[in-house]
Amino acid sequence: MPQRTLTVKGVAGLGNRIITLAWAIRKSRQFNCQVLVDWSDGQIGPNDFDLFSAYFTSQAVHQSIVSDWRIHSTSSDAKYNLLPSNRALRFLARICRMNSNECWVKKYGNGNKYIFPLDLEMLMRREAFCAAHLPLVECHQEIGEIFFNQDTCKKFNSALPRDIGERVGIHIRHSDKKAEKSFENVLERYRDKKIFLATDSEMVKSHALSLNIDMNSLSTILHDGKASGGVHHKVLGLEEKVQAFEEGALDMYALSKCRLFVGQSNSSFSRVVRVWRGSSAPSVYWDK
Repeated sequence: MPQRTLTVKGVAGLGNRIITLAWAIRKSRQFNCQVLVDWSDGQIGPNDFDLFSAYFTSQAVHQSIVSDWRIHSTSSDAKYNLLPSNRALRFLARICRMNSNECWVKKYGNGNKYIFPLDLEMLMRREAFCAAHLPLVECHQEIGEIFFNQDTCKKFNSALPRDIGERVGIHIRHSDKKAEKSFENVLERYRDKKIFLATDSEMVKSHALSLNIDMNSLSTILHDGKASGGVHHKVLGLEEKVQAFEEGALDMYALSKCRLFVGQSNSSFSRVVRVWRGSSAPSVYWDK
C-alpha cells in the first residue's frame, strides 16, 4: 500500500499559504500522511513554477510539486478540493458551534456536497486528498518549521539595510484588508526611531516619505488603492510577478530581523512574522 499523502495547495497571499501549510503538517502527523505542497497556481508567482522549493524549506514537507491546480492525489478516487463554506458556517455556528475547519465544501469527488468532521477524519485515514483553505486555528509550532531556504536567505541578506537589527519593523496592510485604526498614528508614534516599513500601499509609503523620518522601505510594486484585492491579485508580467513576490517575501524576512516588530493583527503576513520571531523578540500589534 503506497504512503498516504496530504497535498496542500496555495491559498491567496504568502501569509495565508504558510498558515495553511502549517495546518497540513499538523494533520499529516495526526493521520500519518506525507505532506506534498503545491504552490504552482500562479497567484503569487509564475504559473506552473515550483515556488516553494525555489524559496522555502521545511523538513516536515515530503516534496514540493507542480501539478494541475486543485487536483492531485495518489489515488484516482481521491480528487477532493476541500474549502470552508462561509455561508454554511454562519448557519452551523448558530446551531452547533462548529468552526471553519469542521465543515467543508467538496468540489470534486462523489457523494454528499458537504464533508463534516468525522467524514474528514475518515478520508485522511483512508486515502490521499488535496486541501486548499485558510484554517481558523494557526499551528504556531508548525509555522516555525517553515522558513526561507539558505539561497533565499543569502540573497535577502544582501538586500537588507545593514542596521536592520536596530530598526523598528512596521507592517501596514492598506489594500483590501485595512485596519480599523489610522495607520498615520503608528508612524507618528515611532517617528523618532529608525523604521523599516513593510507595506503594500502607495498611499502609506508616500505618507511615510513625507514625514522626513529615518525610514527604509524596499517594496516598489504597490497597491494603488483603487483595484480590488491585494498586490498579489494584480495582473503583472512574468518579471513583475517574480519581483512582486520577492519584494513581499523580503519584507517578511526583514521584519523577522528587526529590533521590534509592530504588526497588523488582521493580516496573516504579520501573524506569521510574529511567530517566526518567537517569544524572545518583542512584537506588538499597532491596530489593537
